[in-house]
Amino acid sequence: MERCRHVPAQTCRIITKQRGRQHLADRLLAIEMAAIPDDRRREDADVAAAFAAAHPPLLGGLLDLACDVLGRLPSIRRTLSPRPA
Repeated sequence: MERCRHVPAQTCRIITKQRGRQHLADRLLAIEMAAIPDDRRREDADVAAAFAAAHPPLLGGLLDLACDVLGRLPSIRRTLSPRPA
């Protein structure tokens, strides 16, 4: 399966087996991450605390973006008709 070459095989099988879900494989973003060196590893509690501190501003930023998008929707005009499902 060419379009899934950067996605683990099991993930591709799950997505493409679901009827009507083949298009999801085209929308996947595979990220290859490097191993974390031992001296940079953190305890779960430290990661949870950092996430708890970062969560409110992250959520606020996403909600601000959603508001901006919704505010601009009325001015957007399509040049092509949507593809039938």
